[in-house]
Amino acid sequence: VAQGTGTGSRATITHVNGLGRSYKIESLSYYHDGQARFSRSASEGGLDDLDEVKVFDGPISAGSHNLSVTMQLRGSGGLAHRSTSSGYS
Repeated sequence: VAQGTGTGSRATITHVNGLGRSYKIESLSYYHDGQARFSRSASEGGLDDLDEVKVFDGPISAGSHNLSVTMQLRGSGGLAHRSTSSGYS
């Protein structure tokens, strides 16, 4: 969510895990404008219990931005990889 204020713009990016018990997150990475904002793997622990986490909350410059998310999931059929990138203004 990007919000304009009198002193500039601000963005809040929150990860919400709505996958249910059928999948486990093996790794998760968020990049905002090419900068790593959050990255964690199952070997570091904590991903199974990660229901919601604030990835970024801070000021941003006016203009277009890019948000990229990469996630590896493990389901009953094996390992799956999902990557998405989205631009916004």
